Amino acid sequence: RLARLDQPGEEPDPKVLEFLRILEQYRRKCEKEGNYLEADRAHQQLEMLRKQEEKRQQKAVRARQIAERQDVQIAHNMQYTDFNAAWDKSRPRRRSLSFFRPLPRTLRVPASTEYP
Repeated sequence: RLARLDQPGEEPDPKVLEFLRILEQYRRKCEKEGNYLEADRAHQQLEMLRKQEEKRQQKAVRARQIAERQDVQIAHNMQYTDFNAAWDKSRPRRRSLSFFRPLPRTLRVPASTEYP
């Protein structure tokens, strides 16, 4: 029922699993002996512990995901900075290759020419 993941803190706590196993055995023993009130109390305790362990694991997964997202954001910011630096460095070269250089004098339209 509990998820098994590879990251530390995300896997079930072995101590909690052992306690759950012992508590489950106790619940079955109580049922077998006809002590249903105690068996129900053990069952409720089992459910509470399972939910707590699941929440702990989910919290660990969320923390890992937040850390991964921050790492990705940092890498993105570094790439953005590197790109802008490279862009700014090559800017003078791009301007010299520009298609918008002034036309030679022979191709210029005189400023006094009016269009109809």
